[in-house]
Amino acid sequence: DGAVPPTPQPAPDASTPRSNPYMPTRDTGAAQFVQAHPSWDGRGVTFGIVDTGIDLDHPSLNTTSTGAPKIQDWVTYTHPASDGDPTWRFFTVTLVQVTDGTTVQFGRTYTGIPNGAYRVARMREDLLGATSEYGIACGSDLDRDGTCGDFFLMLWQPGSDTTTTDDVLLIDSDNDSSLADESPMQDFSIDRDIGHFGHDNPATPVRESVPFVVQPEAAAISGLYWVNIGIVSGAHGSHVAGITAGNSLFGGQMSGAAPGAKLVSVRVCLFVAGCTSHALIEGMIWVIEGKDGPHVDLVNMSIGGLPALNVDDSRNTRAVLYNRLIDDNDAQMY
Repeated sequence: DGAVPPTPQPAPDASTPRSNPYMPTRDTGAAQFVQAHPSWDGRGVTFGIVDTGIDLDHPSLNTTSTGAPKIQDWVTYTHPASDGDPTWRFFTVTLVQVTDGTTVQFGRTYTGIPNGAYRVARMREDLLGATSEYGIACGSDLDRDGTCGDFFLMLWQPGSDTTTTDDVLLIDSDNDSSLADESPMQDFSIDRDIGHFGHDNPATPVRESVPFVVQPEAAAISGLYWVNIGIVSGAHGSHVAGITAGNSLFGGQMSGAAPGAKLVSVRVCLFVAGCTSHALIEGMIWVIEGKDGPHVDLVNMSIGGLPALNVDDSRNTRAVLYNRLIDDNDAQMY
């Protein structure tokens, strides 16, 4: 009965100091420690963020305190065929030959295509759902142009080896039926390629364009060839990444616990239905053991739930696997 509404406080901005009431880093002493030891700010350390994905355009998540690229890799580890993740798109097995720079796909004529042989698919807005990160009244709007139901042609040109290291994807990300203005993309780990759906309107306070990466799978799964379009499924992954290692939030001294650290983003969560068991297991194996990507020193997984084979917090299947990963690789998880 004695509760009263909290007194409104000003929002943080560029003048907010490193030690502040907005971030838990003050309570843990991390902000004061880095203030006293500026070079002991996570440099040389890589965190894995197992969550909804990290925003590729956020200025505080782009570079470390030393100016190095902060996000080292960005992958999705939901299962392409069985997890119901709409960002996994399956491509035609039969290659489409382009000889005159044009092709007709899904009822449209596309131009500006380099001649060659391609697998074909499309990224569909409607599959993301009206309650997703990209939802609006009419459904979902991936390119944030105010309309729903758009799709974006995707052309996959397989390379000469079996690892996808020389595979190239062309995506009509601005939905103008021309590929002439699109840059070829490869897996993010190769050359840090980032595309954008739609165009940003600088006159608005919201960034309308949506960044994405591509992740082609080298081998067929369930008889189909798959590519993931890596977009965040929610804001939570960027939230925990900012607390962990955000650098110069709002352009000032306010930062996460380790602004000098680097990050690896592993998206394990869907858009409307939580996070999948496959992704929580396989994604954790990948990010810690580093067989296909960079090894990490610490992993943040801010995800809770009750596994199907739950006995107690240390004796369910997933916990046993995580404990083995930690012990075998000298990694830390929090």
